[in-house]
Amino acid sequence: MTTLIGNKAKFREVYFQELKVSVQKHPEDYRYSSDPEIARVVDNMTEAFAKNGAGISNAIRRTCRKLGIKATFTEIKKFLNS
Repeated sequence: MTTLIGNKAKFREVYFQELKVSVQKHPEDYRYSSDPEIARVVDNMTEAFAKNGAGISNAIRRTCRKLGIKATFTEIKKFLNS
């Protein structure tokens, strides 16, 4: 169980930073801009990947690159659930 929490926490942390970069670079593409809103989106997307899947954005691709995993739904789900 510790690994699951650890991998999800790592993913959330890196994804939060990467999504924040995307929002700052292209605010016109996002309906949210504050840290609490970004954190909510990160939490929702992380859970979606762990269960059913979600869209793979540039922020997700950068997150996967930093975590050393392929940017595919299968690999992300495996990482989050291992």
